[in-house]
Amino acid sequence: MKLLTRLSVLGLIAVLALLFTGCQNHNPNNEDSIRTLLGFSDYTNDDQSGTTDDGTADPQQGGGFGALGFDQPTVETLPWVRFARKIERPVPRTIAITIPAYPGYPETTALAVITASPSGNFYVHNNPGGHIAWVKPLADQGVRKVYLTQHSDTWRIREMTPWNIGTVDAPYAINIASIRIDARPSGLSYEYFTPDTMLTKNQLPAFLPGDSVHVTVTVQSDSGTWAFLHRGLRGHHRRQAFYQTAPNTFEREWVIRHDSLPQVPAVRPTAFDIIGYPTLFGDTLSPYNSRAWTLPYIVIQTPDAVRP
Repeated sequence: MKLLTRLSVLGLIAVLALLFTGCQNHNPNNEDSIRTLLGFSDYTNDDQSGTTDDGTADPQQGGGFGALGFDQPTVETLPWVRFARKIERPVPRTIAITIPAYPGYPETTALAVITASPSGNFYVHNNPGGHIAWVKPLADQGVRKVYLTQHSDTWRIREMTPWNIGTVDAPYAINIASIRIDARPSGLSYEYFTPDTMLTKNQLPAFLPGDSVHVTVTVQSDSGTWAFLHRGLRGHHRRQAFYQTAPNTFEREWVIRHDSLPQVPAVRPTAFDIIGYPTLFGDTLSPYNSRAWTLPYIVIQTPDAVRP
């Protein structure tokens, strides 16, 4: 009888321990708090994941020639083309949360994997003498990982990967080999080689008001491509074509304007969008294909300022 009682007590303890562990790993309050944070944070909200959803009709190409020497004959500019992505709403979006973030990590850590699957149509007009706009179905998928920690019941974003979005079942490969960002006169510079690397806020691009930001994108692809820069919040979005300065290399510059920032520090979205040349200049027999990395950038007052 004593043996049975002892076994019953041990069994009850084991069950309680299992329940306690399960609650720690799958606490819905924790997951709800994380989902709310990811939805409202300037680092992970819809302005970040929807940066390439411009809906504009014309790649803006003004400015930047003198500062970068783009008047040299070796530099190629984008031939005449007008295009727009029209994305169906709402965009399917899932957030898978693991607590703790990794085996052996404390229960105050979490890993969130955000996946979105935008679909719709890509409209392109590539004949300046005609009036035909080709319509190409698009289906992309983007993924971003976010590492979080909990302090006094409050979850905080600590690290994140770039938002890596590409065409599902792409007809040919498009990959970004590297992105280099140099700001002057602040002297801040950054370089990225993979969308899978977790970046702290101090490793994300940061600029000072008045900085000129020079971006160099290197592409690997089985076909010709062209690069586009997206920046600005929804409602103030700008899309600008890069200049091709070497095979598979594109460069562009923009200025962090003082009057565009109601307050500093500020977090803004930017995307480096690579579109297949056949997508831009072929007819409907040349399907849509693209690859983009989206990165938040931070505007701060001094190079050593704390990131928000």
